[in-house]
Amino acid sequence: MTTTKNYAASAFLSSAPRSRQLLTVANTFNILRSSSKDDEILLEELQNQLFLTEAIETRNIAQLGSFVDEQDQWDSLEPYEQELLSNQASLEETVDTLRSRLFSRENDGKIKDQDKEV
Repeated sequence: MTTTKNYAASAFLSSAPRSRQLLTVANTFNILRSSSKDDEILLEELQNQLFLTEAIETRNIAQLGSFVDEQDQWDSLEPYEQELLSNQASLEETVDTLRSRLFSRENDGKIKDQDKEV
């Protein structure tokens, strides 16, 4: 199973566009402030970035033995990979916030629909 997971991570990493703009902490703050953004699209993008982060971590664990130490491995990462790993906690928090927002909107819509029926 580990081999399959490593293969999937490698396949995902090799297909990830290198020039893609990552959602930084500043961008994340703007997303949370803005109600005009399509939260479902933003949530999907953030989830993709978290999946990429997990794929990078999986690959790094598998390759750690070929580096002198963790710092050597960190230095060998692409800048966008370092940014993803550095912002992982913020991305996770934003995903949770967006999920809550979408859940609240869905429940608010159900309550309004029930009020109309009464």
